[in-house]
Amino acid sequence: MLRTLLRMKEPFYIARQEQAPLLRERELFLEHLLRQGTSLAAARSVSWQLVNVIRLLRLTALRDVWIDEIERAAHRWARQQRANPLAHSYKTSATYFVYVAKKWLSFAGVLRQPAIPRMRFANEFDDFAKWVMEERGLSAFSVQSHRRKISLFLKWFSERHRSFAALRLRDVDDFLIFKGRVVGVASQHVVTPARYVPSLLRRATRVVQAGYRGRYHFAQVVYA
Repeated sequence: MLRTLLRMKEPFYIARQEQAPLLRERELFLEHLLRQGTSLAAARSVSWQLVNVIRLLRLTALRDVWIDEIERAAHRWARQQRANPLAHSYKTSATYFVYVAKKWLSFAGVLRQPAIPRMRFANEFDDFAKWVMEERGLSAFSVQSHRRKISLFLKWFSERHRSFAALRLRDVDDFLIFKGRVVGVASQHVVTPARYVPSLLRRATRVVQAGYRGRYHFAQVVYA
């Protein structure tokens, strides 16, 4: 029972929790959090917010819930908190509402998110990933950790060129200089690619297929 799980003694809080819909679903989630090491105080905070989530999403039974519906409900919750003279703080109200709702609904298997579109040049990246795993011995985990860096480069490159065939080693240098100027990357990280250019160019001359050239340019971004 929820009162035992959260060690609640105040009748008002017990009644509020046990009279709200989806009691068993909330109990299962809170049990999961506590098993994962969540503190009792944090679990109590989540349980209180779950009641607001259920109310503002108008849930009487579990159903598919989309992210944008949660965000709209969170904005309503934040407005209510700003108008509540008893609310101690409302600056993070919407953020915490979204956090709790997503965690719970994801645990229940009913959170729905729009499909993430494949990044431009995704096929070329997949080819590169296969190459670095087979030829350079990188693990799938390592390749995945590099994806963000490469995707940033591809986004930058795609805004300047329509064709992947236009990719040159100079583009990697231009990207790193741009990153250093805009983001504030240390100068040594900006000039690092220069150390790789000669050997990569020598290897690239032995590759007949032009499509394979992109692998070396990707390597510049990953290993810089």
